[in-house]
Amino acid sequence: MRNTDSSRTEYTNGQLWLNCRINELGFSTEMEREFLPFQVDIYVHETHSVVEYDGMGHWKKRDQKRDYFLEKTYGLKVLRITPRMKSIEVREKLVEFLSACAETAEERRKVGNT
Repeated sequence: MRNTDSSRTEYTNGQLWLNCRINELGFSTEMEREFLPFQVDIYVHETHSVVEYDGMGHWKKRDQKRDYFLEKTYGLKVLRITPRMKSIEVREKLVEFLSACAETAEERRKVGNT
């Protein structure tokens, strides 16, 4: 698994926990990857997707606009996980999301040449 830090050395417990769950599923990740003008919590290489841990300070409308921009500009699919979700629910969502994204990753990667 490849985990690199591009700009931050401290992550929230939620981000670290979520990154570990993704790695346990066999995917390599990069935390705090830049997709200008944004920085995403976790980029999953094999699936060309993003997993965001929505703790404090997230606004649904702003996040929806951001997700739309990331998909249209970079071809990224975004999954949002909240602290209220149970561990088993997070795992199920990750498996479903990452499996679906893996099927279209190469096609979507062409959108932003990333």
